[in-house]
Amino acid sequence: MSGKRRSFEPEFKLKCVLDVLSGGKTPAQVCREHGLNESILARWRKQFAEHAPKIFANSKANGVSTVESACRHVVGDRLKRSGMRWTIQGAQQITILRLKWKNDRWKDYWARYRPSLAA
Repeated sequence: MSGKRRSFEPEFKLKCVLDVLSGGKTPAQVCREHGLNESILARWRKQFAEHAPKIFANSKANGVSTVESACRHVVGDRLKRSGMRWTIQGAQQITILRLKWKNDRWKDYWARYRPSLAA
C-alpha cells in the first residue's frame, strides 16, 4: 500500500452520487466501474443529502432572485418609457438582441442573419 490518498474532483463525486440516486446504477456498479470503496460512495451520498437542501433554502443566497428582479426592472424601465408601445413578441426580440450584444455574440448574429453586412 502506497499510503497516498486519491483525491476526486467534486464533479466526479456528483456524477457518481447522481448515477445511484437516479436509479440508473447500484452503488456496487458505480464502485466497480470507478474502483471505489463502497464506504467512500456512501459518505458522498450522505454529504449530498445533508447539503442539498441548503441550495433551495434561500433563493437569494445564490443570487437568482436578485438577478431576476434586476432584469425585470431593467426590461420594464426600458419598455415603459414615454410613448413606447411594445408587443410581447417585439419586447422579446429586442431583449434577445440586447443579450447578444452584451454577451459578445453580435458578430455571430450578423454573420448568420445578415451575411452581406457582416464584413
